[in-house]
Amino acid sequence: MTSQELTHLNKIFSEEKFINKSIVFYDGECPMCISSVRFILKRDKKKKKFYFANLRHRLKNPTSIELYQSGLMYTQSEAIAKILIEIGGIYKYVGKLILLLPIAFTNKIYHFISTNRTKFSKVQQYCESIPSEYSDKFILE
Repeated sequence: MTSQELTHLNKIFSEEKFINKSIVFYDGECPMCISSVRFILKRDKKKKKFYFANLRHRLKNPTSIELYQSGLMYTQSEAIAKILIEIGGIYKYVGKLILLLPIAFTNKIYHFISTNRTKFSKVQQYCESIPSEYSDKFILE
C-alpha cells in the first residue's frame, strides 16, 4: 500500500464510528477468505471491534488479507496475528506466538496458503453469504 492510499484510508476512517476499530480487507470472492470473515464476526459479537472491506474494490486479484488498525496497515501473517490478538481468548496467545516467529517464515507459510487457497477450498463449491445482521460491519463494498 502506498503512503497516498494510507493517507486516504486515514481520512475515511477518522470518522467517529471507526475510532478504536480495526478494518479487515479481504478477497470477497474467496471462500476461504469469507470463512475467515465469518470466523472473526462470530468471535467479535461483544467487542464489536472489526469492520470489513472487500479488497476487490481496489485490487483486481488480491492475495493478502490486510488489517488497518490505529492508522497502520498490516498484511499477511502479521495481519492474521493482530486479528487473533484482538479477538482475544486462546486466539490472543496464538497471535502472540505468530509474532514471536520470524516474519519471513510466517509470511512464507501465509504465501503458501494464499497461493493454494483455491485448492484448499475446492470442497466448498459455493460461497456462503454473510448473514444480513452483520451488514453494518461492511464498508467500501
